[in-house]
Amino acid sequence: MPQSQAYPFDIPRKTPVPMNDNNIGGGRCPVCNGPASIAASGSKYRGKGVVHHHWLCRTCGHEWITVLHVLV
Repeated sequence: MPQSQAYPFDIPRKTPVPMNDNNIGGGRCPVCNGPASIAASGSKYRGKGVVHHHWLCRTCGHEWITVLHVLV
């Protein structure tokens, strides 16, 4: 007699936590969680609707980039 290959229900599963990684405006530094500047220190259009915003943390000096995709 063939055995059923049902998924066992007693295995705990983790539901992914929704998060918005499209935070326009920088928000907080990913290193020290300090406040970022109000506006990006620079922006570059990379073609095909891709814009890179450069940010600088006023607290620790860390620099990072956020990427924005726009319809063209």
